[in-house]
Amino acid sequence: MYQESHTNIIQEDPTTLTELFSCPLVVTCFKHQSCYQFCEMAERVKFHHELARLFVMHLHNGQVNLAGVSFTLTLDTISAATGIANVGE
Repeated sequence: MYQESHTNIIQEDPTTLTELFSCPLVVTCFKHQSCYQFCEMAERVKFHHELARLFVMHLHNGQVNLAGVSFTLTLDTISAATGIANVGE
């Protein structure tokens, strides 16, 4: 997942559960947290790194315009695009 900071540096955070699965005790504990199912679903969503970077760099106030195509980001559009229900925390 990409995040733009105030200095326009793009930070990429891990988006897989690979490190988590390397420790069975952590997996057992984490499965009882409310966000575990969300993390599993988020990991299944495949994305293109360069396109995601460009998308974040052009994101302003929930609006993105790439190559003349405008996108509006809302909780509902993210849910529809990823297939992850907009429920919970």
